[in-house]
Amino acid sequence: LLAAALIAFVLAPRIIGATDRISLPWLDAWLKTALIVGFFIVGTVIMPSMVIQSDIVTDLPREMQDLIGSGLWAGALLIGLGGLWWFHRENRI
Repeated sequence: LLAAALIAFVLAPRIIGATDRISLPWLDAWLKTALIVGFFIVGTVIMPSMVIQSDIVTDLPREMQDLIGSGLWAGALLIGLGGLWWFHRENRI
């Protein structure tokens, strides 16, 4: 956990820093791509699945489970797309 925090601290300027789209280093491009793909996988697949499988949600009726799962998926999708729009507007990606 400490190593992951140290790596995130060291690589954060490369990931969230402003970019020059003409001379973007390949490492920065891959780091940003991995972060974007990772967010969408966690936000739209893993998190809704974990919440739906939790004991609290499994006790609810099926319609409520579907509504909660769909809401989490849509929320993560909207946050991801909004983040992509904003980061592109700020020349971060």
